[in-house]
Amino acid sequence: MFAPAGPAMEGQTSVFSYAVQDPDGTLPQVSITPMPDSATLTVYPTGDVWFTWTPAVGDTGYHAFTLIATDDG
Repeated sequence: MFAPAGPAMEGQTSVFSYAVQDPDGTLPQVSITPMPDSATLTVYPTGDVWFTWTPAVGDTGYHAFTLIATDDG
């Protein structure tokens, strides 16, 4: 599910957006794993999710992340 539009470069911020929804209308809990130290995950009440990451020096290479959405209902 995690398919960036292009490579993330050291020192350059990349933002990837997703949408989550639940049939009963509640907002699922959302997380990214593994979560890089220099990344943020913002979940909006609309279900839009933004993963923002500025890779640091030393973050060169392939990184795979998993977006997880869970619901307690």
